[in-house]
Amino acid sequence: MGMYDSRGKWIKAYTIGNVFYTLAWGLYFTASRIYVKEVLGGTFTDIALLTSLEFLPALLSTFWGYLGDVLGRRKIILLGFLSVPAFMMIGFTGIPWVLILAFIASLASTIAWPSVVAAVVSDIEEVGSRKYSIYAMGGSIGWGLGSISMGFLFSMGGMKLVSIMTALFMALAFTLFYIMYPEAYGQSFKREHGISVFKNIVRNKIIIAFLLAVIISYFGLEFSYNILSIKLYNELGRNEVFYGIFFGGITAFLGALFRPVAGRIVDTLGETRSFIVTLMSYTLLLYGLALAKGWVMALLWIIPIYPLYDTAAITATSKALPPELRATAIGTYGTAVSIAGSLVVIAGPIADSLGVNKATMFSAVLQLAALVIVGLYYLRTRRLKEK
Repeated sequence: MGMYDSRGKWIKAYTIGNVFYTLAWGLYFTASRIYVKEVLGGTFTDIALLTSLEFLPALLSTFWGYLGDVLGRRKIILLGFLSVPAFMMIGFTGIPWVLILAFIASLASTIAWPSVVAAVVSDIEEVGSRKYSIYAMGGSIGWGLGSISMGFLFSMGGMKLVSIMTALFMALAFTLFYIMYPEAYGQSFKREHGISVFKNIVRNKIIIAFLLAVIISYFGLEFSYNILSIKLYNELGRNEVFYGIFFGGITAFLGALFRPVAGRIVDTLGETRSFIVTLMSYTLLLYGLALAKGWVMALLWIIPIYPLYDTAAITATSKALPPELRATAIGTYGTAVSIAGSLVVIAGPIADSLGVNKATMFSAVLQLAALVIVGLYYLRTRRLKEK
């Protein structure tokens, strides 16, 4: 079957595909932390190790994206199907196999991810962030559906049923991404860029500064939200249904409503200033989550800052390289996120020794550090434009 070529309609199919993709991740992510900590008797260190293994494959995201640009983005998407059997088996095993299978599932989906998103942002200079906002809105809806339904599925069939449904939705997602890939963005490009592409990324101090801010801030967010997820679970009376609804459900649906607004904010303020706003917001929010209890914590948890963070970061990195290397650009952002996620392994012992609240305040300080770096990055880019 050839690539889908109907002008504009493919983005609707991709948005539905992203609903399935994030629904699968929402089911898995929301259930896996409870499964490891409460069912298998793991520690915060086990949860931190799980998180790091989920992020580790994306360390090579720049390379995965470049493979898509050179070999053909649509072909690379086929490798995403390898995540399906890995997700399927997670609920039927214990530690350490849960960790190993999570790594395999993440590896397969991570290889495909830059080529999927590249189609959505290939013409971002002309149309702005609107197309990505529509696609990402599907992701917010999927995450919400996954988080909410996790509690019901977990109560009916435990992690086994959750794993089966995760695998099913992941298979549906990659089927849509493969079949509906737009012809204009799916072909391979000339290899003339070669190793010079990677050299140019490393030598570009402005891009590196922005990505360093992403690494620091994202590490703080992943660090805090993984340990805060257990606090939220306990504050809501250890009720899986309430936990699923608040952990990702309501947050994601509010995020879906905010996605188009986030796109307009980025197009109006610019990606860098928008990112600065998110870092300031996260600093305050993390302090609040560290101190809050009960339903106050639940209400703070659902404030939708991430859509603006994500849209600003994706837009900035997409514009850093030309359209024919858009998957490489997306992969470079994925590499930064992976470095941040991989560092979470050191957060487990910190949380076990300091406790959830002090560890969360440390994450808020990391947002301030990232704010300083991206502020300097912003001033530097303004000076270059003035010249």
